[in-house]
Amino acid sequence: MESLEKQKQPILPEGYSYHPEGYLWYILPVEKFDTLPETVEVDGRAFIKKAEFHVTVVNARGIASEIAGPDLRTMADIETNLQKMLAEYVSKTPIEFAHFENDLRLAVSPERMSIAARCAMLNLEGYFAHIKTVYDREFPIQPPHVSIYTSTGAAVGIDSVDQMESFKKIELPAVQEVLSSI
Repeated sequence: MESLEKQKQPILPEGYSYHPEGYLWYILPVEKFDTLPETVEVDGRAFIKKAEFHVTVVNARGIASEIAGPDLRTMADIETNLQKMLAEYVSKTPIEFAHFENDLRLAVSPERMSIAARCAMLNLEGYFAHIKTVYDREFPIQPPHVSIYTSTGAAVGIDSVDQMESFKKIELPAVQEVLSSI
């Protein structure tokens, strides 16, 4: 059986992207982040500004796994369907970036560390309501955020508000000033 990463992915609307780990992204223009400091330090650790910026709309693989359990073929089909559903949803109801919140978090997993900036997205809740209707299951809305710095090369995936709240809140005035203008 071909891996999930090698399956042909549905075409997403302009401004959206699929990541091979199963995430669907809303891409933000990199030039908006030009004036952020290249590096910051938190708790004695250096973090480097990322080269691209996105808001994760949904961890499609995570949701597909919850629905399908150990059945990899069904999981792959559901993941593909979630991508198709996103394309259909945003064609009628665009999900759009609104603004950054004044909330930075130090996201930590066993193998990754990153700094996440919470943001507001318009119409994101409707997509999750649609998933609930189709699959007759409740899933937490992806907490809108942008991982802006990393110390390990890759950002920490944050799939729920509870997970986001578990991460340490940090203050980086120079970063927060730039984000408030985006």
